[in-house]
Amino acid sequence: MTERRLQIAIGLPVLLGALDLTVISAVLPVVVAELDLPVPGGIRQASWLVTGYLIAYAVGILGAGRLSDRYGSAPVLRWGLLLFAAGSVAVAVSGPWSTRLVQQLAYRSMEARPAAEFVALWVLVAGRSFQALAAGAIVPAGMAYGWKQLGSQRWLGFVAAVDLVGWTLGHLYGGIIVRLADWRLAFWINVPFVIVSLVMLRNIRSETSKEIVMPWARLAVVGFGLGAAMIGIGGVEGAATAIQPIWLALGVAAVAVGLAGNVNALLPVKEVLRNPGALIANVALGFVVFVVLALVPLFVSVLIESDLQRAGWVSGWLLSAFTVPMAVVAWLAAKAPRRRARWLGAAGAVAGFLLVSRWDPTVTGLVPGLLLLGVSLGVWFGPLAEAVLNLVPAHESGGGSGIVILTRLIGMAIGTATLTNFVLSRVPAVTTADALIADLLDVFHDAAYLGVAGAVLLAGVSLLSIGGSSGSL
Repeated sequence: MTERRLQIAIGLPVLLGALDLTVISAVLPVVVAELDLPVPGGIRQASWLVTGYLIAYAVGILGAGRLSDRYGSAPVLRWGLLLFAAGSVAVAVSGPWSTRLVQQLAYRSMEARPAAEFVALWVLVAGRSFQALAAGAIVPAGMAYGWKQLGSQRWLGFVAAVDLVGWTLGHLYGGIIVRLADWRLAFWINVPFVIVSLVMLRNIRSETSKEIVMPWARLAVVGFGLGAAMIGIGGVEGAATAIQPIWLALGVAAVAVGLAGNVNALLPVKEVLRNPGALIANVALGFVVFVVLALVPLFVSVLIESDLQRAGWVSGWLLSAFTVPMAVVAWLAAKAPRRRARWLGAAGAVAGFLLVSRWDPTVTGLVPGLLLLGVSLGVWFGPLAEAVLNLVPAHESGGGSGIVILTRLIGMAIGTATLTNFVLSRVPAVTTADALIADLLDVFHDAAYLGVAGAVLLAGVSLLSIGGSSGSL
């Protein structure tokens, strides 16, 4: 299969899975209104439509890497596509019939009939989580398959960039659908694209490795720990959530128990730790990218506080000025001289955040800094993924791909907690709306320096990291 056909066949489901992570931000208000959920308890539970997807997405990434190494990337890709389509259909067809069915089952087993609105909500959460497991599995399986076939840094940059574009533009995508049609179309539309991908991938083959054993019990324990840690860090609860130490400690303990005695059971951790700088750099990349993704909507919502729908549209278009050039550069960066390109990327990222730190109260003032940040950070996606994959044996590239995506997700979760606590600690108690806006703008100016710090860490660790002939940056 040619590289172009592979990009279409794997890029489509990767994009759709990432879009569905954030499309719910546009769909959620409509769902809450349709289900007539009470305030605030119902809205708090509805946030699990986001939380459940993100946790299941991470668990899918964690398990699919080892599954790809054991059974081959090709079958994992095909099964992932089928399950993603099934999950999408489950969400799209949910309604009164599924609510009544669950109520009847609950009554027969527990002689209790839960409220219809909450049953309907948790049916949606279950469908979304099932969908997310499959979407998460597609990313490392697709990255590993293309890496084995092409051995190209450009392929790694392409998959990572498509994943990021989906996360970023999901709100805009969902807003367009909600504005023009029923919210369920956002999930129905996945099915024909999955069929296209399945047809294109019908003849692909991949190697298996009987030496690798799939540790299902460890996966369950570590998956639980990963989800608990993400809740504890505050990476899934929204901008008003602080770090929750109990959940964080529980998550760390579960991960430790799951990996006890064999740290390589799920992922080739020992091999990658030969160059810890590669791991730290991928975490830093996730952190830096999240700072941009979070600051722009916050800044716009302060400026356009009277029209939340318009603020969402403006944020989406502004973020496209960041992600589109980033995706293009990530795809093309393999053609540039590596060390020179990365030095320029490091300098550009720092300069971009310094530009952002001088935002004036106009939306258009954001564009130059966002364009520069997108181009500069795009340089790093392929090289940092390659640095990890070069450290692992060819038959464990699925696990290596999982490490790449997971470390970037961890960086984004750390960015969530850091930015949340920074903003909340800096906003004073004020009595007037004008004073609050002025103070928030000052906070956002200062918060951009978190991005500067992250960019300096990214550049320093990446450019100064010392590895062997394989895995060095």
